[in-house]
Amino acid sequence: MFKPFKFLILLALTALLVVGSVVADDDVTLEYVMAVGNYFDYDYDVVNDMLNSYVTAEELPVLFYVAQSAKADPIEIAKMRSDKNSWMDITSSYNLSPKVYYVMMAGKIKNPEFKTVYEKYHTVLTSQWDKIELTDNDIINLVNLRFIYKQHCYNPFEVMSMRSFGKSYVNIYHSIGELKEELLDREMAAKGK
Repeated sequence: MFKPFKFLILLALTALLVVGSVVADDDVTLEYVMAVGNYFDYDYDVVNDMLNSYVTAEELPVLFYVAQSAKADPIEIAKMRSDKNSWMDITSSYNLSPKVYYVMMAGKIKNPEFKTVYEKYHTVLTSQWDKIELTDNDIINLVNLRFIYKQHCYNPFEVMSMRSFGKSYVNIYHSIGELKEELLDREMAAKGK
């Protein structure tokens, strides 16, 4: 009789931990969705509908960036993506060039994913950038890099570094926010002394 009681307590604690982690992940995603809406000037509901219906969280900035660049309705872009079009195909269908994704960087890029995509740009003349073929991953990386470093005013090389450690862009965004909050708390504490 004692063993089943221990088992039930263990099961209940495990359930609480699992539920707690799901809530935390949802809070982090909520934070990201709100940030995308804020950055691209869309209501939370619009951005969240896109997430729930058409794209992954990491693709949200891409969807809104392409819509902004093409001066198109995000729902049109979302529907094209849900029809299994690549981001490059969607880009081309709006007569956009791969130039729109380029993020100017001054310094040596160490992250292999970003190094590969930057080589695509740096191995041809700027006048030939229209012919560059970017993968979905290339575009997701470049747009999230732009979004996160501009939204947080944060070093883009640090964003790349965090990505090198396998963090999702949703978690990178959250981690940078926490780091900045800790720094602000320290500064406020130092001024209070």
